[in-house]
This record gives sequence, structure tokens and C-alpha cells, in this order.
Amino acid sequence: MTNSPKEEAIDRKVWNSLEFCKLAATVLTPLTVFTLGCVIWSGQRDIVQRWEHAQVEHRKAAEAEARERERLRDIRFSIHQAVAPLLNDIFSYHFYVGSWKELTPADIIVKKRQLDRLMYSNMALFTPSFFKLYHAFMAQSFRGAGN
Repeated sequence: MTNSPKEEAIDRKVWNSLEFCKLAATVLTPLTVFTLGCVIWSGQRDIVQRWEHAQVEHRKAAEAEARERERLRDIRFSIHQAVAPLLNDIFSYHFYVGSWKELTPADIIVKKRQLDRLMYSNMALFTPSFFKLYHAFMAQSFRGAGN
């Protein structure tokens, strides 16, 4: 049942389809795994880069918002420095406290006009509730003779 040397030589030379498939599977398996690994790695890298870019943009937006709030606070503070003495004089005059005796009604009217000019020209910088309180204070302080 042994094959003759001639038959063995023929068997070694003949490649059947099974041998070809085994060789292809042996070669293609590592190449396929390598290709899939590269595709997955590239996808993950893109996701990480997009996430990092989004974080940088978010941080820039937060910093810009903080700078804008700081700038608005500084502007409001400078307006407050101009408005506070005028409001104090009007308050003192109408409630008879502080140096109210040194002020005349004409002085108070001039101060109210200055105050209104400052407040209404910078109305966009204040919240509606703040401006509503300012208007209520002025309405209370400068009621007409019938009220």
C-alpha cells in the first residue's frame, strides 16, 4: 500500500484546491486582523481628536463668556460709582436723613435729571428687574401733587 516513488513525486507537485485554501487562510488571517486593527485605531483616533477639539472650543467659549461677564461687571461698577452719590442725595432729601438740609428742591431735580440720563442711556446693561426697581423708586420719590 505504499506508493511508488513516482506517485509520491506527482502528489508533491500537484496542488489541489484544499492546499491552496489552507495557504490563503494562513496568509490572509494576519493581514485581515492587521487591517481591521488599523481601521479601528483610526476611527478611535478621529473620535478622540474630535472630542479634544470640542473640549478646546468649549473652554474658549467659557473663557470668552467669563471675560464678557467681567467686562460687564466693570462697566456696571463704573456706572454705579456715578449713580450712587446721586441716588444717595435723592434718598437723603426725601427721607430727611444725612445731609438733606444742604440740598434744595432745584438741586434734587438736577440730580434726578443727571441720574435719569445715566440710567436710561445704560438701560441695556441692567436687568429688567433692576430697572423696574429703579423706576419704582423714582416714581415714589417724585410723585405729583395729586398723588
